[in-house]
Amino acid sequence: MKDSYKMIPYGISNYKTIATKNYAYIDKTRYIEQLERVGAPYLFFLRPRRFGKSLFTSVLNCYYDVSEKDHFDTYFGDTYIGQHPTENRNSYMMLNFNFSGIDTEPAEEFPGNFRNRVRVALEIFLKPSARRMWSSPSTKSPEGSSTSPSCPTTNSMWITMR
Repeated sequence: MKDSYKMIPYGISNYKTIATKNYAYIDKTRYIEQLERVGAPYLFFLRPRRFGKSLFTSVLNCYYDVSEKDHFDTYFGDTYIGQHPTENRNSYMMLNFNFSGIDTEPAEEFPGNFRNRVRVALEIFLKPSARRMWSSPSTKSPEGSSTSPSCPTTNSMWITMR
């Protein structure tokens, strides 16, 4: 008999890991639908440390990333948004910046460390995105209009930063 207890995801902010490795997750996907209704061009998640900002941006990444389309049911099947998906699900190419853990000391090295993080994020994004762009039948702009994959708009990408 399989153990039905879920593990506590202490310190884990990767939603894919939580959704696929038997970790407990308190479903906050209802907020995705609410965020879409806000219609603001930029969203800021201002919360104290350890309040789940990185995990929620990981959830958003999994939900909106076009490359995760085939895994939607695995990640979201038992969640609110899995039962009530929006039309924007898996519609965007995602660019992720993770600025946690950048060395800020000595101060002279910080600009180089920052540039390196940006460079690595762009390299990770550009390699799979170039393949996705040509293999995807279409991408959506935030306004919902379809665009040709051979001529994507700058609006067909979301950027998350941690």
